[in-house]
Amino acid sequence: MQLKQIPDPVGGDVSVGAHGRGLNFPEEPPRPGKAIELADGVLWMRLPVAGRLQHVNIYALDDGDEWTLIDCGQQDAASMEALQALLSGPLRRKPVRNLVLTHHHADHAGGTASLVVQGARPWASRAAWLHLRMLSLETPGTMLPTRTAFNRWLGMSSEEAAALAAAVKNLTLLAPTPPPGYRRLEEGQALTMGRRSWRVRLGDGHAPEHASFWSEDGSLVIIGDQALPSISASLGVDVHEPHRDTVGDWLSASSRLGALADERRLVLPGHERPYRGLSFRLRQIADKHNAVLARLRSSLEIGPCTAMQTLKQALGDELLQEDSSAAAEVMAHLLHLEKRGEAVSQLGKDGALHFARAS
Repeated sequence: MQLKQIPDPVGGDVSVGAHGRGLNFPEEPPRPGKAIELADGVLWMRLPVAGRLQHVNIYALDDGDEWTLIDCGQQDAASMEALQALLSGPLRRKPVRNLVLTHHHADHAGGTASLVVQGARPWASRAAWLHLRMLSLETPGTMLPTRTAFNRWLGMSSEEAAALAAAVKNLTLLAPTPPPGYRRLEEGQALTMGRRSWRVRLGDGHAPEHASFWSEDGSLVIIGDQALPSISASLGVDVHEPHRDTVGDWLSASSRLGALADERRLVLPGHERPYRGLSFRLRQIADKHNAVLARLRSSLEIGPCTAMQTLKQALGDELLQEDSSAAAEVMAHLLHLEKRGEAVSQLGKDGALHFARAS
């Protein structure tokens, strides 16, 4: 196990450019199968995930004769093999007795069923747990018509909509059905993990009731995907709740969490590296979303558009599988403008939602 001391808050590597001036990155990532001790009894580890992100961070908190694990990766061969290597390596001295989930997405919670079988007690917000169980019961075949209609609603052609709906992976492989029982995380709840006192704060936007954990001593915050250091977690609407105002939810949650943020805290994110500068980062992400809203207002001045038309204006006509997520993100911002009274929408005969500037 690699052991490193936390540098003084004013020291470390202050990154600029892609990471933005004002963020401080005091640690390098752990190697596969290894852990870095970020603070007394707080271990940082990584598991592989498919796609652009390549990894997810998990954290183990030392509870004396057992571990509390924050998130657990997805249920595929590479991730589960890496998790077992950690269980038999840095964590081999003690069992994992508590599994605490930041949110329900498969790259963070897919391994839940496997760890529960091994004796872990699952903790999650109610929305996270219900979403995890709901998604684990889906199969691509049963959802194919719904996903195709959702893609048409975003403004894709019939061919694009059907092809991208068929490309969705079987979620039952990434997140097998967890048991019905769990322990609920609630806003303001006090927890003891890793021989520290923590306060639960629930975010939103990227995932409903996204849990973050704030140490009462002011030194740490486990933020999950609510505020990543150099990428903005997706706020795209999804097929299960397509009209949800994810952008408004995130902006509201960001305001609440920003009031609690202290730049001295070491922020433990779900991806990339731990950092300091949470207040700055929350403002930076909010500025990014407000800039997107401003560009969309300008687009609506030109004339009515769908989410997909707006996206293709920026990316061109070549459609990739990832563009369905990008279109869903554009849709989320258009819906936020509509909620604010700055846009109106109408469902067209083509099955797409068309937006225009509010008169």
